[in-house]
Amino acid sequence: MNVLDLITIKKAPYLFSYDPQPLVMSAREINTLPALISELVNLSISKVKPIEHVGRVMIFDVLPYKQIDPPLIYCNALNLSEYYFLWAQVIKRNWLSGEKLLSLYDEMIKALRIDGLQTDEAAFMMIELLKFKNEFVRRA
Repeated sequence: MNVLDLITIKKAPYLFSYDPQPLVMSAREINTLPALISELVNLSISKVKPIEHVGRVMIFDVLPYKQIDPPLIYCNALNLSEYYFLWAQVIKRNWLSGEKLLSLYDEMIKALRIDGLQTDEAAFMMIELLKFKNEFVRRA
């Protein structure tokens, strides 16, 4: 992907097409997901349901212990540690103010290196991050 595409995808991911596919995993893989995701977000997780993916970018419906909260984005090709930190702050609700969460979101987007992804993976990732911002960060 060239630099212009990288910038365009971050600013207008809807300009690029992608075709999400159902994320199919074995029962054993699904049973291990709560423990694995718990390690990513540093919270207790009750249940994880695979939803869809585009290439290596995957979306999971995650049920934290005693809460219902945002789906989780996972991509082993990217360092999403800042996203996982922000996701956990949204779960905790009153740890950070809405303005601080928005500021952390903006910093996370600026630091996110999507150059290792295919164009469709990057567009899917950015749209899912925008949905997270709209539905959870802005409402915190």
